[in-house]
Amino acid sequence: MPTNRRRRLRTRVIGGVPDSVYQALTEGWIVDDDGHDWRFSHTEEEHRDAWEKHRDAIMARHAASYRAWGRLPGRRPWPFFRFDLEPAHPRLVVGKEMVHLPYGSGPVPKPDGKDVYESDAQYLLRLGLLYDWEKELLARKRTGRGDA
Repeated sequence: MPTNRRRRLRTRVIGGVPDSVYQALTEGWIVDDDGHDWRFSHTEEEHRDAWEKHRDAIMARHAASYRAWGRLPGRRPWPFFRFDLEPAHPRLVVGKEMVHLPYGSGPVPKPDGKDVYESDAQYLLRLGLLYDWEKELLARKRTGRGDA
């Protein structure tokens, strides 16, 4: 039987940032209102424009959610690294890919191994960009106090 109903897609907006844009710039994927994957249906320039337009709101919301949930320190949205940090401050190489050989000889560098770069937390710590709560969480992990 025919119907006159229309499908409505409601876009949630928090802090002036559409939820689809927030998800795409933090989690890396989201299906937008047209049913397309936002990250792959937009160009690098559109990503950069969206990031520059919403950077402060996204960073505040991202930090608040990670702090509230006690998530791993040193996490930031991917455009923060790609557009803001890495062009000006390249990551350091901290080693080579390793392979574990049989008979307990331990890990050794692969002959054709790729470079291994510092983690996000190491990178932000080196640049002095960790939040205070992240520094405290890392200090607790180092001393073995956990979440106490």
